[in-house]
Amino acid sequence: MTMTIPYIDSWQALAVIRIGLGLYWLSNGVRDFQLGRHKDMGKFLPMMANENRIRWYGRFMKVAVLPNSNFFGYFIPISMLLMGTSLIAGVWTALALLGGIFLCINVLLAFGFSKERPQLALLLFTEVALLLSDSERALSLTEVLRL
Repeated sequence: MTMTIPYIDSWQALAVIRIGLGLYWLSNGVRDFQLGRHKDMGKFLPMMANENRIRWYGRFMKVAVLPNSNFFGYFIPISMLLMGTSLIAGVWTALALLGGIFLCINVLLAFGFSKERPQLALLLFTEVALLLSDSERALSLTEVLRL
């Protein structure tokens, strides 16, 4: 008696990674709202701006981000929810991946490149790899609807 191992297409494997990444962003967006982080931006943003080791980014945060902390408090978790939903559904994945790359780079610049955030480097690498591939090709609404 021989056992056959089901074959997984490479596009399906990419789709599983894309969906997993979408679940990551979606759960982080939900958690940010549940923990009330969207309301607390004004409390920890000044600390991030003042203690930032990257001077030009600290100045950018003081000039552009701090005055708009309420906006960013809602914009960031809503972006995470939209990116997650988009990646799970497989719709507008390139836009969602670009948003994720932009968010990861900004978090790395805001908190610094430290050993405390190794998952961000992996997340960034995964998003770039998915952006360069055609991860919408399987298990996506784009493929079903031929958008």
